[in-house]
Amino acid sequence: MIINTKRIINQKTQLFLSPAPAGDWRHLQHPRTLMGLSRQRFGKADVLRLIDSRQIRWAWDIARKGACRPEVRIWRESLLAYLARESGGDPNAFGAEDLSLPQVIEAILPRPPALTPRAATVRGRELQRRFLCCRTHLAGLIADGELCCVGPTGPGRSPAVLYQSVFEFLKRRSMSV
Repeated sequence: MIINTKRIINQKTQLFLSPAPAGDWRHLQHPRTLMGLSRQRFGKADVLRLIDSRQIRWAWDIARKGACRPEVRIWRESLLAYLARESGGDPNAFGAEDLSLPQVIEAILPRPPALTPRAATVRGRELQRRFLCCRTHLAGLIADGELCCVGPTGPGRSPAVLYQSVFEFLKRRSMSV
């Protein structure tokens, strides 16, 4: 009697899978993601040094005004490009290096459904998901005047934030320019 004569072959020949996004993937990643995936032992200061030296191309500080510590978020494609470079792969396979800041921001934000981006809004819950932040942090950014809210807000309501104000916020807060 022969059992399990069929060989199991690992079909994963590439270091990373295709960058085709899943429906619920996160556009921005927390620095802890890099600390967990890297072959090196990184601390927060090391990640900030990688951003300052442009080894990680696209990152933002989404902290509130006057915050004691930065709230850094890294674009997923930049994170993958760095990990590919670290492992000897091709960092340009993810397209993170050749894009301009407006192109990257457009990739991060949802497409505006309105005729013009100035009139479009983004739901607060969607921004929380894309920025990896809590409702309170988003409300603080609105209260600080960093983001412009349209319509009433309150407990149990997700604010409608102007797309253009989010775009401008990300342009101002880029750590990569």
